[in-house]
Amino acid sequence: MSDLSLTRPVDEHTLHFGPLGLGGAMPPETSAQILRASMDALVLPDRIPADVRSQFDKLKTLFCDGLFTYESFTFADRDSYRVLEVALKVRFLEHYDRQLPSPTRESWRRAPCRRSARCMSFWVGDAPTAQSS
Repeated sequence: MSDLSLTRPVDEHTLHFGPLGLGGAMPPETSAQILRASMDALVLPDRIPADVRSQFDKLKTLFCDGLFTYESFTFADRDSYRVLEVALKVRFLEHYDRQLPSPTRESWRRAPCRRSARCMSFWVGDAPTAQSS
């Protein structure tokens, strides 16, 4: 991650958040180092596609920008769910060869979770009958 330039004014609210939580105000340089180190620790595996990786890197940059604009922390938190959804979508489409799966009765019977199979059999047919205990 590139160095944070401290040429912009720092949001004073962010200087009170350190590695142990809320505390006394830190120097801006120390806060920048802590933010950068926390984001540098987040490394994606090489097999992650470039489009997901670029969104993740933008998210890390947005988080570090929170030093200058406190709202950037909130934006980074919100956008992290979107990046996770993009990563899951990419993985889902890779797994199913870029086609949406069409569940059949037989495929749901082979499902590893029996509860899901019973639920699906209710919707597809062969609904379970109520038995008295």
